[in-house]
Amino acid sequence: MSQKWYRKCIYGVRRAAAAAVLKFEKPVQPTKTPTYDKKITCYDAAKLLHQEKGPMKPATVSRIVFAQLVFIALLSGNAWALQTHDGVEGVVVHQLAHIQYLGALGYLLWDIRRSSFAGIGWIYLQRFCWLMMFWNCLAFFGHFSQVALPNEAVTTEDGYLSALLLLPFSFGKWIYYITALDHLLCAPALFFLYLAMRSFYRSLKVETGEDGK
Repeated sequence: MSQKWYRKCIYGVRRAAAAAVLKFEKPVQPTKTPTYDKKITCYDAAKLLHQEKGPMKPATVSRIVFAQLVFIALLSGNAWALQTHDGVEGVVVHQLAHIQYLGALGYLLWDIRRSSFAGIGWIYLQRFCWLMMFWNCLAFFGHFSQVALPNEAVTTEDGYLSALLLLPFSFGKWIYYITALDHLLCAPALFFLYLAMRSFYRSLKVETGEDGK
């Protein structure tokens, strides 16, 4: 693209913007007819147009947003429920999610203990936080051990849910086997979360009943 052609394009855009401003200009007295510089920028033209016509109406904004959503929906590709990521992309994102989840649980546990909430429900919720924090740590190292395993260390002839760890056992295989038992932490944690939610519900129900009386 030559510099001369680029300048012509910019000049054409500026003239079009200035013409749009002149089109929507309110009639004024002949002695006060405004003059516009040929070097008016698109920003200045839009600013003048905004001053003359006022801000964009909410209905216009809604139409623009709706049109964009329809445009995206019609031109979007397939979105599968399960997507695989080649290389280390999926592992990195998954490990970062474990770190973020661990930090969130730690903050929740600290906030509960700092606030000194009374009731058995808060004790159950603290136990849930502790177990899920341990589960995150176990799963975090488990993913690294899985990546370090060679492909021939695990067989999945009967499907992924029937995977078998082949002999002989090494230190890396033992780490992978132990970290694969993460359900021993996750299942009790979810049970404590259920007990906490049930306790909160019953406490709220009792308080509501007392207020009603």
